[in-house]
Amino acid sequence: MLAVLPEHGGLKLGATETPDDGREEVNRRTEEGIKQSLSDICTDPSARLCLSELAMVQKSTQLIGTRKDALIVQILENAHRVDLKGLSSCTCHFNQAFQLPCRHILAVLDSNRKPSQQEMLSRLWERGCDAHQVG
Repeated sequence: MLAVLPEHGGLKLGATETPDDGREEVNRRTEEGIKQSLSDICTDPSARLCLSELAMVQKSTQLIGTRKDALIVQILENAHRVDLKGLSSCTCHFNQAFQLPCRHILAVLDSNRKPSQQEMLSRLWERGCDAHQVG
């Protein structure tokens, strides 16, 4: 598929398709290669964060376009549900795993021009909180 986006200066976008029978094997090899490279160069916590982002990418559609000096990447991910009461909960992996405001909650805050609130995160992440007292 090839599309031209005028807002990107006529940027041409292409999408590649992998046959269904080979897609799982390609995904597995790609994921293993990325996991190995991350374990070689990152701390365990940072590798886990990157792998959660990879999982999101693997479940989404990407539009990747080229320019003379850069790639333009747009990720069209699955929709997630943000709880309206306090904007402290979202169905996405990041929010569920880290109990921090995710990109979806932040998008709502940005759209409504509202700041984040202390109630939006777990006590573990609160500034000045002693992690040993959380429980």
